[in-house]
Amino acid sequence: MAVTFGVWDQLDDNGMPVERLYQERLEMVAAAERAGFRTYLLSEHHGTPLSTAPWPALFLAAAAARTSRIRLGTLCFILPLYHPLALVEQVAMLDRLSGGRLDVGVSRGISPHELGFFGVDAAEGRAIFDESLAILRAGMTQDRVTYAGEHYRLDDVPIAIHPMQQPHPPLWYATASPETAPQLAREGMRLVSGGPADHARAVLDAYRAAWDPAAGEPVAGLSRHVLVCDGDDEALAVAREAHATWFASMMRLWHERGDHSWDDMFSWEAATTHGTFVLGSPQTVRDRLAEALAVSGANHLNLVFSWGSLTHERQRRSLELFAREVMPALAGAGAPAG
Repeated sequence: MAVTFGVWDQLDDNGMPVERLYQERLEMVAAAERAGFRTYLLSEHHGTPLSTAPWPALFLAAAAARTSRIRLGTLCFILPLYHPLALVEQVAMLDRLSGGRLDVGVSRGISPHELGFFGVDAAEGRAIFDESLAILRAGMTQDRVTYAGEHYRLDDVPIAIHPMQQPHPPLWYATASPETAPQLAREGMRLVSGGPADHARAVLDAYRAAWDPAAGEPVAGLSRHVLVCDGDDEALAVAREAHATWFASMMRLWHERGDHSWDDMFSWEAATTHGTFVLGSPQTVRDRLAEALAVSGANHLNLVFSWGSLTHERQRRSLELFAREVMPALAGAGAPAG
């Protein structure tokens, strides 16, 4: 089973002036395209240093102007924070601006704090998400939309612009829940999971079991933070400091409220024990990712090269080493489903 490769980015604060960070990250997107990565997906977060690009469509429009082949998208748009008609129009614009290269990841939002900033009750997030996704699907494919729900009501609204891709851009969803995976498969969505590889296997197996073979090969992805250096000792020394910065950003909204219940999931110990951060020489990274692919059954790697306090030079070197010395060896390393 062939493995494909994508870059995932949170555009978290690394201490640089934000305008410089934007320019450096746009250079990384262009470098990823030259290196042969298939996708660049950007997350969405608000009120936290975990993201300096809280409205990802703006950054992706800039990336579209600087690239020509790599697919650009979100992982994910937080649907309850948008009026669905506004998102319909943004998606259509981005797909046209990129020449039909847009991928659309969607989420109900995992942070109740971020939803709360916008007056959204996290308990209603799923219901709002379901209605918004239904309208998004309709708006991407229909000339007029009528919808009657608890949260949104649309009466014969004209849709003036549609995506270039037909019937619509690919849809993505990130989950660690085996219970959620079958519905995503039935809806034809691409899936990315994280966490320990054996847990990801349960998610991806449930997804594949519900997938319609007539729809082709599903994209069953695994996310990993990566740092490739010339040697293992160098990678570990650099990564530990960079992780501390990333962890502080990741936990900021929880820690401000005295909540440390998520610390064990994202700590340095968890990152290295569960293999969610893959660090080392090209050989070490190859071996660890090959094992993760074999255990999880993933056929797509969603890789974070820019995280925490890593400098732009470190990020570029890591990506280039990966593309030259790791990617070719892993391209056929996916495990069969089952």
